[in-house]
Amino acid sequence: IRYMLEQREKGATFQVEILNYTRSGEKIWSEVFAQPVFDAEGNLQQYFFIGTDITGRRKAEEELRNLSRIVKENQNMVSITDIDGRITWVNDAFLKQTGFTYGEAIGQKLSYLLDGPETDPEIIRGMEEQMAKGAMFNKEIVRYTKHKQKLWLDVYGQAVRDAQGKVYRFFVVQTDISERKRLQERLDEEMRKRQQLITAAVIKAQEKERSLISSELHDNVNQVLTSAKLYAAMGRDGGASGKEMMEK
Repeated sequence: IRYMLEQREKGATFQVEILNYTRSGEKIWSEVFAQPVFDAEGNLQQYFFIGTDITGRRKAEEELRNLSRIVKENQNMVSITDIDGRITWVNDAFLKQTGFTYGEAIGQKLSYLLDGPETDPEIIRGMEEQMAKGAMFNKEIVRYTKHKQKLWLDVYGQAVRDAQGKVYRFFVVQTDISERKRLQERLDEEMRKRQQLITAAVIKAQEKERSLISSELHDNVNQVLTSAKLYAAMGRDGGASGKEMMEK
């Protein structure tokens, strides 16, 4: 109130947020914009005021502050952004894990701070589209610390709405899943090597089987067929031993 009176005395334009009350005593938060009106000689004649009810927004902001206090000590990276995606608040875990200072983070977009060479632009585009629609999103993405250390993050984003249902903030939680991803990559590599060993063993077994069949054909079946062919030829030619050869 003192500030508003001082500005009026100066004939200055001002804009403030102030707590007022309705006739029935109900609290109402207003955003007040005041513009002086001067006559042709430059004398202040009156003030033009515009008051906007922001009670719903203030309640939502208070809820957000309470939530922020809860997550301040959270081990996950928590940030709050405006509707344009610019950071307005981050918790201590965000600063610790990314290496950025609070001043470096505030006002920046998460993508500007954390994206790098292996960050998938399609995933970023999908998250931005969800934010534009005021919808929740949950994605896994590669991001980077201030010192370019690679991080795998599970990113969860949720719109924050005022009493009228209008989105005015986004609440983003990023969980470091780098260790899980490294273990998964190691497991995938072990599975690939194991599959190679299995494939090699199958090929070796097949080659051994072919070798045995070849040996059997060469050392046994071929000899039997040759003998049968010889006996058949001798039987065909007749003579005293013809019948005996055919039986053999």
